[in-house]
Amino acid sequence: MLSISTFLISLGATQVQQSMRYELDLASKAPTEVQFKLALPDQELTLSLPKSADVPVSAPRCVSGDLKQTGPRTWLKPAGCKVVRWSASIASIQSADFDASRPVSAWVGRHQLWLLTSSLPWLRVPGKDGLPVKINAQLPSGRVSLQATGPTDKGIPVYIPVGQPARRFGSGGFTIATYGEVPTGQAVDGLQRDLASTLARWWRDIPPHGAPRRDHFNFLWFGPSKDSKPGIFASAGSDALLIQFVPGPNAKSSEAKLQAAVFGVGAHEALHSLFESVPGFSGKSGKPWATWAAESLPTYFAYKAAHRYLKGTPLATFSSEIINARSDQGLLNAEAKADAGDEAAYEKLYGRGARFWWAVEKVLTVAPNGSGKLSALIQQTGGMEGMDWHNAENIASYLNHFSSGHAGPIVQCFLVDDNCTQANKPIP
Repeated sequence: MLSISTFLISLGATQVQQSMRYELDLASKAPTEVQFKLALPDQELTLSLPKSADVPVSAPRCVSGDLKQTGPRTWLKPAGCKVVRWSASIASIQSADFDASRPVSAWVGRHQLWLLTSSLPWLRVPGKDGLPVKINAQLPSGRVSLQATGPTDKGIPVYIPVGQPARRFGSGGFTIATYGEVPTGQAVDGLQRDLASTLARWWRDIPPHGAPRRDHFNFLWFGPSKDSKPGIFASAGSDALLIQFVPGPNAKSSEAKLQAAVFGVGAHEALHSLFESVPGFSGKSGKPWATWAAESLPTYFAYKAAHRYLKGTPLATFSSEIINARSDQGLLNAEAKADAGDEAAYEKLYGRGARFWWAVEKVLTVAPNGSGKLSALIQQTGGMEGMDWHNAENIASYLNHFSSGHAGPIVQCFLVDDNCTQANKPIP
């Protein structure tokens, strides 16, 4: 058995795109076996495996038998072999075994659901950003078929749910499909619809004009893991958001945090996926995005939306614990410490960063769109494309163009100065 995460094919990208078909088969009768089928051009090709070792995978085969192995991780596909097949073994888990911050490819029998992640041998083709894969799944309730494409930003993990959604929530032409242990109740259901409306607006107002528009998103809910501490654990991937909610001993507080998880955390994580459509944020512009910006922008937009929809304790919890948390360290200094492994410094990026964008939006002179002045700036500039996110002088110069010179002192205070009174003023 071999362990791989990707097949690479040494062939011109144009020819690959024209000749390749990729399918994956799943069945609840043997739910931990994933069958792959790859249709390739008819000529001789070399297949190679990377060094990663995530799940057990069989050697690639043609109808005539195994391919000739030409190296430790390479095989020769002969001319005449048009379809290559292999299989992978994944885990079968219960909800209590799941960790949303480190998800694995798995079958969740309780919910008749597969979660397919980056641990599988997803195909990467040189010169092509992701290859569409058709996924066929047979469940007792019927057949499910879908097509997925890997994210163009390789920093975004592959998360694909395969199964029947537990519930759907739609608003504004946008649909949220929920899977797993979906929370219920009148208040929570209302927030799910409000979130769908918010995502519809964001996907209209934030990506540049002409960028692909998403009209749906998947949310996978999981219950507490063994020995897990109370809290909200979440991560965003290519096609889904994973949320694991662990209630605390105080029922009233837990209900407040659940509502914040549904809307606030859901909005924050969904924005991570949305930003893949924005060149200045996805890395397509050639300038690496900074962690402080990658976390603070979703936090700020989520806060604005929560301020619109959440009332009372949930909003107070969301605000006081994240948005207005005190930080006496400039964002660039905090990022340097976070990159060195300081988790406490990483957490400081959320609140101070969100307060930075709040201060910047107040001085922007651009005309607002449906989501505000900052979203309009992002849309008009492709995510502030060309900005050096690690250089305070460059950031100040860039934002000064859109604020009649008023953004510079804000950049100095929030990004550079460690002890700046304005940076710790709470957002009202």
